[in-house]
Amino acid sequence: MKKSLLFLSLAGAITAQAQITLTSADMITPSNVLLQANDSTVSGISMGSAGTSQTWNMSALGMNSQDTLTVMPYSAMPNPKFAGANLVIKYGYQQIYNYMNNSASMLKGLGIGAMVDFGAGLTQLNQVSTPYETLMPYPSTYGTSFTDNHVNSASFYYGASGVDSIRMRSRIQKTSTADAWGTITTPLGTFASLRFMEVSHNWDTTEYYVGALGGWQTGPGAAIPPQVSQDSSKSYTWWANSVGFPIAQATVDYTTLMPTGITWLSAYPMPVGVNELTANALEINVYPNPAQDQVNFMVDSEAAAAVQIFDITGRQIGAFGITSDLSTISTSAYANGIYTYVVIGKDAQVVTRGKFSVAK
Repeated sequence: MKKSLLFLSLAGAITAQAQITLTSADMITPSNVLLQANDSTVSGISMGSAGTSQTWNMSALGMNSQDTLTVMPYSAMPNPKFAGANLVIKYGYQQIYNYMNNSASMLKGLGIGAMVDFGAGLTQLNQVSTPYETLMPYPSTYGTSFTDNHVNSASFYYGASGVDSIRMRSRIQKTSTADAWGTITTPLGTFASLRFMEVSHNWDTTEYYVGALGGWQTGPGAAIPPQVSQDSSKSYTWWANSVGFPIAQATVDYTTLMPTGITWLSAYPMPVGVNELTANALEINVYPNPAQDQVNFMVDSEAAAAVQIFDITGRQIGAFGITSDLSTISTSAYANGIYTYVVIGKDAQVVTRGKFSVAK
């Protein structure tokens, strides 16, 4: 199935069942950090029916992994390929940035910027959406439906296995409909929600530039013919008012409609300052997440000096100095739950922060 880099969801705790309307004011704003869990072994959860006054019980959702999403203004991570953006979301601690524009009339996806390493060192990759991807028109309420046709394209230096560069093109046709409203319950709480069903068809082409063979390999008889594939996917997304990021998003089997994975908001957004958003450019890998007996922190020891750990009340419960790129601490004395960490740089300033969970 096609994986989407964009997982938008959040919500305030609303227990009354009522139809809702979404506007631009319901989208997440910069200077927030979100925590999103992923259940990749979904069991016993149904997508239910379309229509009014529905009830979705997802209280049994699990957490196979968890991502920290940092929401930034465009000025914190400018990219001339996406100059019209006013909202940027960074996924985890990878250098992947989703550029969007949130206006009074719609939420648009402009594309993705990333630094990737295919084995020959980091290289810039920009996936540009042409003209743009319609993510949600405003206002959206029960019965709202829209279609979107756009092309995602990227061209980048590869420099391995005799291939100089690669260019990729995805032609996407999708239809999205607010097909139900009601109440959804997740481990985070119960929310009045509007559900969107999305069907997407994708045609992907990958071409290779090999200087030794005279350029782009694009046609019949080429030494390295282009790779062409077609894929279809279906997903459901639940939104609530005044939160800005979906409560849950389920990818389902295209034929059986049984969920193959569900991402869900596992903690409410945490405001941070602009300096901290910029500091979060320092990459850190915290794993396994959730942890059982121990957790590893992989971070550049030349830039980071120490890590402080806090429980959900904000009380510091641990700290350790960083002497190598990989540090391992025991979590055997930690209760199940969510913990916050702060990485202190060599200049005694916060260089990044995030969260991990313990589930024994």
